[in-house]
Parts: sequence; structure tokens; C-alpha cells
Amino acid sequence: MKATDYTGQVFGCVKILRRVGSTPHGAALWDCVCTCGCGTHKLFGSSSLHEMKKRKYPRRCLQESHHVRHGGAHSRLYAVWQGMRERCGNPNNQYYNYYGGRGISVCPEWQESFQAFQAWAISAGYDEHAPRGQCTLDRINNDGNYEPSNCRWADGHTQNMNSRRHFNRTDISSFIEPQQRGEITVSQICKKLGIAESTWYRLKKKLESGE
Repeated sequence: MKATDYTGQVFGCVKILRRVGSTPHGAALWDCVCTCGCGTHKLFGSSSLHEMKKRKYPRRCLQESHHVRHGGAHSRLYAVWQGMRERCGNPNNQYYNYYGGRGISVCPEWQESFQAFQAWAISAGYDEHAPRGQCTLDRINNDGNYEPSNCRWADGHTQNMNSRRHFNRTDISSFIEPQQRGEITVSQICKKLGIAESTWYRLKKKLESGE
């Protein structure tokens, strides 16, 4: 059955701008803007909109209830969004060399808008209640960018296996000298890179032999 188009309608304190996808349960997901004119956007499912209208939701600014009701600067998903952008865009980030430093970028839509990333995340099955490590942002092509066509939610094991399949000897080169100087152990390096120690020694041998 075709979903009702709520575009342009007002429910409580929000006006519906457009549909942006579906929730994991298949319900329509809507991009809404605060009716006070502040420009704040939030995402609501159809059932939430009807509940707001039914309860005569007070016309207060969405910014006031953002963190409590809808997630935001303190939510897990917001932290994922920030971390993704930091790894790709901040040279001072400890993981920059493995992301932005090797050409990995965030698509313009996600770079500029948390709401756009949030809409994709929910439609792609993001579960904010999943145990840590069981719903992580994973790039399908480990050499590709952060964008809807190349991302999914996966558990830590799947993500590590995906990283290992694309691993090459250049990924370990920056660690060889620090390891030889005793500044970091092989165990610490492997934990940081998500590889087995046997993989480290195999790649190191290839790099040193010039294979």
C-alpha cells in the first residue's frame, strides 16, 4: 500500500518537508523543520507525527528538546558521524593517515548534514540499542569513500574481515621504524590495525624484500 504523502503538512511543532526513506520496520521517515523559523531539522516516523498531533504537541522550538527527544550532540550516531568526518578531514586525528591521508573522503551530503546521514543510517538498519561493536559503520569497498552506496552497518568481526581483505603492505610501512625503535609493540600495532600478528610479519617481510 502506498504511503500517505505528508509533504507540506504541519504536525505539532514541525512542518514536513519531504520523505527521506523508511525506518527499519518499513514505516515512512520524514524530514521535518521547526515551525518557529529557527531552521532546525529533525527526522520523524509517521507514527510519531500522528502521536504529536493527537497529543497537541506544544509549539516549542525543537532545539530545546533536541538532545532529550531526538538524539543529537550526545547520541551514539552523532559520535559516529563526527568520527567519520574527523578521520577523513582532520590531519591531527590519530587515524587520519588511514583515511583522509590515503584519499578516503565523506560524500558532500553527509559532510554537510547530520540529518542526511541520520536518515540513511535509519533506513539502512542502524540500531542505537545494539551492544557496542555490533552495529558499526563499515565501508564495503575499503578503498572507497563514505557514501550511501559504499556503506553498511556491520558487526566488528565483519568489519575487521573486510579491512583485512583489502590490507596491503603500504598500510604497515609507517609503523616499522617506531616498532624497531621500541616505541610501539607488534601487539599494539596489530590491535590498532585490526590484523593478526602473523599478517604483520608476512606483510613486513614482503615490504623489506621489495616484493
